[in-house]
Amino acid sequence: MIGPAERGATPISTVAAPATVRRTSVWRRGTSLIGRVLSTLGRHGPLLLALSLGAGWVAPDLSQAARPWLPLAAFLLVLGSFLSAALARHDSCRLNPQLLIAIAFAALAPPVVVGLALRLAPFDADIEMAALLAALAPPTGSLAAIAAMLALRPRFALTLMLALTVSAPFAMPLLMGLFQLGGQELSVPMALRLAVIVGAAALIAAPPVCSRLERVGVLPDTDAASGVAVIGLVVVGVATAGGVAALADAPDRLMVLVGLAIGLNVLLVSLGATLFWRHGLATALTVGFAAGNRNVTLVWAAGASVLPVAAQTYLAVCVAPILLLPLVLKLILAARSRLPRAEHPIP
Repeated sequence: MIGPAERGATPISTVAAPATVRRTSVWRRGTSLIGRVLSTLGRHGPLLLALSLGAGWVAPDLSQAARPWLPLAAFLLVLGSFLSAALARHDSCRLNPQLLIAIAFAALAPPVVVGLALRLAPFDADIEMAALLAALAPPTGSLAAIAAMLALRPRFALTLMLALTVSAPFAMPLLMGLFQLGGQELSVPMALRLAVIVGAAALIAAPPVCSRLERVGVLPDTDAASGVAVIGLVVVGVATAGGVAALADAPDRLMVLVGLAIGLNVLLVSLGATLFWRHGLATALTVGFAAGNRNVTLVWAAGASVLPVAAQTYLAVCVAPILLLPLVLKLILAARSRLPRAEHPIP
């Protein structure tokens, strides 16, 4: 028989349920907010990258404070790329001879071309080493975003970047030995750091984890995955701009380094686009950008403790055109879209 006290008692489940619902609601709102912030960062990435360079230039102390965070920035770049690939289930890039040739070209052509160019126009040994290290790096993590902005082949670009990034811990030390860059004292520590950065990003972007992040709203779309990479790129922009600004007192040397970085970039982009032209404009320019725009942040983060100061300075200069390129291209495309299109009569 149930007593009055028992009849009037409120079940424990009905007391706990509202608290559980409130906690779940707060959690959902928090993860949804993170997802919206990441999506916003991804959509406005080009402008944020340009602003990060300006912030690092005018605030050297901020730039100096950002430098210890470069390994984390490199990790976020790779993580954003892996997450973008995981979310792009509707679009695939099939393994075919064209892709294999493009991967081989993007891996081998840059160091060979840069090595030949430096033989024709030699520089200081540290600068030459940095230029070759930059050429040995995998394509920049923003390669797919650039391809998407230009309406090229973003999934093809992403596959190129991922293939070379995943192989970087193994391929870069071998190529460094081939080009006689630093020997074991440089290649082994760099390989270990690259393995940690790439391996950790691959684990976090594994399908179970990525699906969970997608379900709770942290990754609502591919823009959010790009936003993860944008955070890392902003850190890179702030950190590297200070290194470039430090050369303001030596404008002649600054112009030489900037000219070398831009010249090699344009040379590799043009070469890739020319050699792959018969495969179509979209494929040609995608391969060209993969060859010219390298993930120097990954090299800098992996070898910061063993690279000479002059080499680190050149790597900082290399970052500037890579970060500014998306905004420049976006402005050019916007201006082009406003031009009246010529109408041709149908024959």
